[in-house]
Amino acid sequence: MHIRLLTTDHSLPNEAKLLNQLFESGLECLHLRKPTFSAEEYTQLLDAIDEQYYNKIITHTFFELVEVYGLKGIHLREAHRESLPKKELDAMIANVHDQGWVLGSSVHHPNTLAQLPQTMDYVFVSPVFESISKKGYKPSVHWDINDLKKQYPFQLIGLGGIAADKIEEAQLRGFEELAVLGSIWNDLDKAVDNFQQLLEYS
Repeated sequence: MHIRLLTTDHSLPNEAKLLNQLFESGLECLHLRKPTFSAEEYTQLLDAIDEQYYNKIITHTFFELVEVYGLKGIHLREAHRESLPKKELDAMIANVHDQGWVLGSSVHHPNTLAQLPQTMDYVFVSPVFESISKKGYKPSVHWDINDLKKQYPFQLIGLGGIAADKIEEAQLRGFEELAVLGSIWNDLDKAVDNFQQLLEYS
């Protein structure tokens, strides 16, 4: 089981230092998701992160930073993806792959998966469980991907409500990779310890 981490959508005290510690603890992939940040704020945060970890970071906005910093790739928000004509989306994915980067997106219902380009690298499916970071945000469908993952070439990554006590159930539902948010950031003092606990259970 692999564990990805999404940043909070707001700034945190000593955030870069904490992210470096999480990378040191075994974090393989960070999703830089700061919808209210300007490009300058993105660069300030990236400048404060150890550059040896840049190739483990996927950005959700300001895609030009992928080339500037040598990041891992880009994530298309569902609304952004749906706004693109098919030819334009296919061309974007091809260009990203030509550069050696990855591209993924998100869905919230299994029926949407069939509409996605088969050339995507990964897809977040959510919420798998009741959200930790968003109060009252619950699954509208039962995400079990044991059969689904046989139908699609891209990696299906579970997001939403992922905590240590949910790892086993997520594995039974077919997930081989999960993305976390609230279980790490809801208690900053224990962020690294909670992440290490997730790795131990996974």
